Amino acid sequence: MSHRVYRVAVIGTGRIASTLEDDPYRTHPCTHAGAYALCPNTQMVAVCGRSREKLDRFTARWGVRAQYTDFREMLAREKPDIVSICVHPTLHKDMVLAACENQVKAIFCEKPIATTLEDARVMVDACRRHGTKLIINHSRRWGNIYHEARRLINDGLIGDLLHITGYCQGSMPRRGLIPDSVFETEGPMLHDGTHLYDMFRFFAGEVAWVQAHVQWVKRQAMEDTCVNYVAFKNGVTAVGFVNQRTDYVRFELEFQGTEGRITLPDFSVWRSRPSSRFEGYRELYLDETIKKPEDNNWFVDAVREIVACIEEDRDSISTGEDGLAALEMIEGFYRSEKQGGRRIALPLVD
Repeated sequence: MSHRVYRVAVIGTGRIASTLEDDPYRTHPCTHAGAYALCPNTQMVAVCGRSREKLDRFTARWGVRAQYTDFREMLAREKPDIVSICVHPTLHKDMVLAACENQVKAIFCEKPIATTLEDARVMVDACRRHGTKLIINHSRRWGNIYHEARRLINDGLIGDLLHITGYCQGSMPRRGLIPDSVFETEGPMLHDGTHLYDMFRFFAGEVAWVQAHVQWVKRQAMEDTCVNYVAFKNGVTAVGFVNQRTDYVRFELEFQGTEGRITLPDFSVWRSRPSSRFEGYRELYLDETIKKPEDNNWFVDAVREIVACIEEDRDSISTGEDGLAALEMIEGFYRSEKQGGRRIALPLVD
C-alpha cells in the first residue's frame, strides 16, 4: 500500500457514521468515521447531513473542515476520492449516481444496498460503467473468524458441507435510537438479516432457489419474524431464523458437514470419531487443538481494503453485486410468502 492519502466525504451523521463510538461496550472503531480516522491513507474532508447541530458535533469530533446539507454540492465542490453513504437505504441510489458522476474512486455504502431491486441494479450498473468501486458494508466479510472458518470448510476439515443454520434475532435498535420511519420501511430481513443471507452466500456460493414463511405478528408495516430456506447450486442448503420478537441479540451460524460441524462466532470445531458410548457408531467431539483466530477490527480492515482496491484496481470482497444478491434473496423470501410458500428461483427474472 502506498503512502498516498485519499480524500473522504461522509454522507450521514448518525449511528453507523459516527455516534456508535459512544457505546462503551463495542469494539472500537465501530463506525465509518472512526475507521477513517485510524487509517493513515484516508482523511475526512467533508460531511453532509440534514441537522446543523449534528453536523457541528461531527466536524468537531473528527476534525472535518467542511459541512454540507446538500450531497450534490459537497461532491461537486470537494471532489472526494472515497464517499461513505450512511443514510436510509431508500436514499442510496441517488447518492451513488451522484458520486459516480463526480468521478469518485470508491463508495463505501451501508447495507442493505437498497430497498428495491431496480435501485440496486441501477447502482451496480452505474458503478461498473464509471469504474467506481462499490463496497457494501456486510461487515463480517472482513472478519478473521469467518475467513478462517471458510478456509477450514473448503479444505475439507468437516467433510462435505451439507447444511448451514443461521440466527439473526433482536438486532434492530429500539425506538428512539433510530427514526420511527425505519420501522415502517425495514423489517428484520432488510435491516440485519441481510448480513445473514450474505454470509450464506459467502460460504455456499450462488443460490438456486429460496422459500420462506414470513409473519406480521405485532408490526403492521413490516414483518416481525421469518424462517428462510435457501438451496444453493452446489447442493448445500441453509435455514435462517430472522426476527425482531426476541428481547436479546443473537447472530450465530452452524455449519454441518459429513464429518463434523463448526459454529460461529465462538469458533467451535467438532469432528467425527468412533463413539465412546455406542459400539459401531461415530460421534462429534470438540477439537481443542484448533484455536479461534485472533480478533481483528472489521471496520479498519474494510477501509484498508477499499484503499487497496483503488490502488490495485480490483474488486472488494464485498461488492455491489454481493449486495444485490443479498437483496434479491430477501425479495425472493417476500415473494415466496405472498405465493403461499412457493419456491422462488434465483436470479429473479423481473
